[in-house]
Amino acid sequence: MVAAWRDARLGEVSSGTALRELQLLGHVFSVAIREWGAQLPSNPVSLIRKPRSGKARDRVLTTSERTALISACSQCHNPWIKPVVIFALETAARRGEILALTWQDVDLARRTATLQITKAGQPRRIPLSATCVTMLEALPRSLDGRVFPVSMETVKQAYERAVARAGITNFTFHDLRHDALTRLAKQGLSILELRAISGHATANMLQRYVSIDAGELAMKLG
Repeated sequence: MVAAWRDARLGEVSSGTALRELQLLGHVFSVAIREWGAQLPSNPVSLIRKPRSGKARDRVLTTSERTALISACSQCHNPWIKPVVIFALETAARRGEILALTWQDVDLARRTATLQITKAGQPRRIPLSATCVTMLEALPRSLDGRVFPVSMETVKQAYERAVARAGITNFTFHDLRHDALTRLAKQGLSILELRAISGHATANMLQRYVSIDAGELAMKLG
């Protein structure tokens, strides 16, 4: 069960974040066994492999890869994977934040969406690009009120198939967030604006998600 939770989180957050959460969970189990008399043979967190914190990933999509990914999503049997991926690429939202979004938290007129279920535990209002608004306007309304009425596992499997079909390697769903923030930074958004979109508490945390190409900087220098 803990291993399954770890795998699910690795598809949602960075390996460093997943590792810190596992360490906290391990501490909770230790206290439960020692102090609360929990009847467990051992700490279940100690029995599973831990993700490596590692360096920040710098994988972003090329223009052709982005086109290929969207095209591959269009070919999926699941009709929701394409809008989910587009939303992720346009907003830098996490998978869990996307799948928890409801229509009552979307304001198409003002081009905003309020993410109620966030990593920080606080709602976050994000701007919606013209591309994102057009995509949302075309979606049917689900009975349960969710914008994307699909499960985490369904999205995971459909995304993996789409990436394989597009011939893209080494690019996880969480990398869509990295890609989105990098593109937004290139559009000239400030650190404060990027943090408002991403929900990162500090500029240092945000920096792990933004890749700056030295060649592009050289072109700006003239």
